[in-house]
Amino acid sequence: MKSFFNRRHTVLMAAMLLILPAAYATNRQQTAASKISAVSNQETDTYDRFIISYREGSGIRNNPAEVAKDVQFAITTSGVGSMVSARSGARGSPLTATYKRKLGVGAELVQTSRKLDPAEANALMQKIAMNPDVVYVEPDRKLRIEVAAVPDSHPPRAEVGSKASSTVPLKFDPNDPDYDPFQWNFYAPGSSSANINNGWNLANGTNVTIAVIDSGMAPNPDSNDTWVCDGYNFSSDDAAYGEKCAWDPGHPPGNPIGPSTWHGTKVAGVINAKTNNGIGLAGVAYNARLVPLRTVPYDGAYVSDVANSIEWASGGHVEGFEDAAYPAQVINMSFGNLLPVGQTCADNYPTLVRAVQDAVARNVVLVASAGNNNANNATHIPSSCPGVIAVGATDFFGARAWYSNYGEAVALAAPAGGARPDSTGNYPTCAKNQEWWGCSWMLSNSGTYAPSPDESPYIAVDVGTSFAAPLVTGTVALMISARQNVGLPAATPAQIRDWLTSSARHFPSTPDQPIGSGILDAHAAVVKAIEN
Repeated sequence: MKSFFNRRHTVLMAAMLLILPAAYATNRQQTAASKISAVSNQETDTYDRFIISYREGSGIRNNPAEVAKDVQFAITTSGVGSMVSARSGARGSPLTATYKRKLGVGAELVQTSRKLDPAEANALMQKIAMNPDVVYVEPDRKLRIEVAAVPDSHPPRAEVGSKASSTVPLKFDPNDPDYDPFQWNFYAPGSSSANINNGWNLANGTNVTIAVIDSGMAPNPDSNDTWVCDGYNFSSDDAAYGEKCAWDPGHPPGNPIGPSTWHGTKVAGVINAKTNNGIGLAGVAYNARLVPLRTVPYDGAYVSDVANSIEWASGGHVEGFEDAAYPAQVINMSFGNLLPVGQTCADNYPTLVRAVQDAVARNVVLVASAGNNNANNATHIPSSCPGVIAVGATDFFGARAWYSNYGEAVALAAPAGGARPDSTGNYPTCAKNQEWWGCSWMLSNSGTYAPSPDESPYIAVDVGTSFAAPLVTGTVALMISARQNVGLPAATPAQIRDWLTSSARHFPSTPDQPIGSGILDAHAAVVKAIEN
């Protein structure tokens, strides 16, 4: 009897030894899957850059040679180099891995010798994630500047009044010739403006540093470019990566996007144009220190570059860059993408989430445009990332702008132009002698592909949440400056957000889609900031 039980026990043990490796492998695969940000079939990009975060204290973390070796092992064991591409139908060429750099958030950036389609990228990341020292791995996706095209014309609307007939004189009335009437979103009566003019009675941004993560700046005699060489070029796509001075070189001729938009120059001018200098336009926080970063070129910014920009601007350390001489108290991000269905910033962009968390922990306010997709902002990044203030856009009449993203992730709106079409489907022209109130008016550059050394302020019209966000960013600088003026301690990003949203003006009528608590009221927000 004893020998029977011994034989039975031996058979059971042998069976278990056969089952356990398979179960263990399945568990490891399931664990690995939870560590990766998988590429969706909806994504159209291919990927040759991957961000890997290794466990603190592991031997591989901070060891470039070991990181490259780990990824090369994953390439070999995953069989990615010999997979047949789902897109091209061709068999892939042999792959190699190169270590690129350490990111400010502590993760490692590696690059493969060719771009991978979704199936290949997912297979490689799955194998990398099998290493128990890996915390997460994600493809280094790109975020892009979104353009809301300035639409065509229809006859002027008679009901639009002028500033002179409907507002009281200002304590500070800047002499910039194009301020009145074209910067209607600074001063227009009622719900159609951000009430910037009255905010100037309380603060002007003195002693506040603003970072603008964008395409950089181009020459304009009305741009406050005093600190342009305190910023850096963070764009990995540029030959000038890592160099000081955040100038925008424009778009290379023949690129698929077309002529340069000078996006960063426009955004920076809304915030910080030279003011009361007898030329051009006015800026919201005209006395603040604005440090531009060249991060988002014409074809978009890698997540790794955006994360490094946030880290550096907020006072963190990024290898290869001198620490910021003037860490920002507020950061503007007027760019981004809609994510594929099922993806969110919190679940699929851990590197970006970590950079935002680091900035918020340093008491830095992050403001971002909600996007111009006429879609739910919940899947738009970076604006929907936890800790970021997402800004939608309204038109002259206080309605949701036709392009503005919407939804619960939007904190508040600001006026950027883009009136609704008339009964024939036409939109306003946005010309000085026509419907100037239909767009935002901003500093730009007259160059087509490369910047021009303009001797007089070049002013352009545009619409988009890209130009609503800097109204909020500038207002945050006014709030911080006003608190400093009266000796109050620094406010937290959560407090700033609460004061912005609770002081916002009510929409003149319920928006067709939710775009936050109301329309930015700079004066009321500054009052809140110094009364709390």
